[in-house]
Amino acid sequence: MGLKMTLSADNNHMHFDFVDAYWAVEDIMYSTTDMTFYLYAYPSRDAKLAYLQPGVQQIVIDPETDGKLGGPTSDVYNPRLYCWQGASAISDIFPDGIPVDADAQKTAIYRFIKAYTLLPFEDVLEQ
Repeated sequence: MGLKMTLSADNNHMHFDFVDAYWAVEDIMYSTTDMTFYLYAYPSRDAKLAYLQPGVQQIVIDPETDGKLGGPTSDVYNPRLYCWQGASAISDIFPDGIPVDADAQKTAIYRFIKAYTLLPFEDVLEQ
């Protein structure tokens, strides 16, 4: 599961409106009483999935120069547009205890985010 919501130009380093940006919970950490997580915004779900893949492929525009006149400006691909660190008592997110299933944990965290922020997030169901 993920969320989608437009990320406005004044809230990202690209200064561009990302309609239906994909928001994903990552880096969940627990202590005995509290938890933290990060909510990252990506241009799309595909951009997030590409972020998990290693390296950037070299595109050769001019075969005669073997790509010597151009290429990626960076070997690093980072499509993260926005980051919010959430922190809460475990009992606020999981009043009946932490579910064993990772998907159930994330679903509860997404529900918490929507209730806490009151932002117009929409659910994105994964295949």
